[in-house]
Amino acid sequence: MRYSVLRRANQVLIIDTQRMRLQNLRRRVHAWSRVVDDLKRSGQKFSMTMYRLSYDTEGTLVDANDWKPLDISEFIDALHARMGKRLLAYAWVAELQQRGVIHYHVIVAHTGRAPMPDRVYKSRDARGHMRSFDRLWSHGSSHTDFKVRSAFYLAAYVKKEYQKAYEFFPVGCHAWSVWVSDRASKLLLRYHSLTEFKLAIFIGELSSIDPSLGTGWEEAFDHLDNDLKIRSQIRKEMGEDYKYVGAFNDVSQVAKWGVDAELLSKHIVTQVDIHTT
Repeated sequence: MRYSVLRRANQVLIIDTQRMRLQNLRRRVHAWSRVVDDLKRSGQKFSMTMYRLSYDTEGTLVDANDWKPLDISEFIDALHARMGKRLLAYAWVAELQQRGVIHYHVIVAHTGRAPMPDRVYKSRDARGHMRSFDRLWSHGSSHTDFKVRSAFYLAAYVKKEYQKAYEFFPVGCHAWSVWVSDRASKLLLRYHSLTEFKLAIFIGELSSIDPSLGTGWEEAFDHLDNDLKIRSQIRKEMGEDYKYVGAFNDVSQVAKWGVDAELLSKHIVTQVDIHTT
């Protein structure tokens, strides 16, 4: 279902879950791109590689394969095992092809050489020992671009909204993931991913911390999490929390929830910050 309906007293809130997931994807991928780009600008030496991972549902290259929930996680785990500390960061997004099959775009920041996903060969593992590695991606075809110059390259793919029809994604299919290895970069990634509402709280918390005490961003994030929990608890105790009452796909069905077509655009939202105000 694309739209979720929440109700509080006589108020109705309709969340466009498709748009919400897309906005979350764009915010996180852009935040990741910004962090990795900053690392590049700071003088840190590394390369970036893009993988395109597809499924061979007809069995022309490998045994016939279709999407399974842990396929991309297993690929990332294998990439970690293959590259070890040379893997500095990664981000991936899932897209829906016209034939209705999921495929992935993965961009990795790394030192040294990046492996080919569809080859079996010997190399050194994370501990420096020689060993044989299986294919990183054994579910179909893959394409590798070793000449990625900007971390924002992946941002072009998050614009293709027609391939992000999440209501048609398989149940349990995650749409994206981002990761950085550096501890300071993790904090920056979280900071750049904050919505305006949470950013305002965070900046307020950060300004109240005395840097001479050796505290900073981590404590401010802890305060932010605590603040949101307190706000949530107060809403529940006051009976002011929104409650889920139903869902629908077609906007023509919205009348049954007490919202007419004229007011529809004013009731559909794509952010859930209203839950934490």
